[in-house]
Amino acid sequence: MEQILKAIGVRVRKARMAKGLSQAQLAEALKISTPYMSNIEMGKNAMNVATLYHLCELLDVSADYIIRGSASEGKQYTSEEFEQIFADCTPAESNALMNILQHSKVQLRDVIHAEKSDS
Repeated sequence: MEQILKAIGVRVRKARMAKGLSQAQLAEALKISTPYMSNIEMGKNAMNVATLYHLCELLDVSADYIIRGSASEGKQYTSEEFEQIFADCTPAESNALMNILQHSKVQLRDVIHAEKSDS
């Protein structure tokens, strides 16, 4: 269990830092003490479900990411949903959206690879 809590703490810290928050700021927003927040990040304390829920909302991450290190709980989109998004786009808008998606995918994979390397 200790190793699990440490891994959770590392992901909490990364997500907090990505949002540019200090431990004190996040603790205040979660209505917990700064030492308790520090202990969560060091893997010394587990959070209750309410704290986890609010933490995920504040840091804009999934509980799956915090607990398991993956973001697999996301919605699975169908090709029809993508077609609806692109249906009213001009060719230039479609090209721009495709470029954004392609670059985002590369960046996402880089982040996931870096996180796996840090573990």
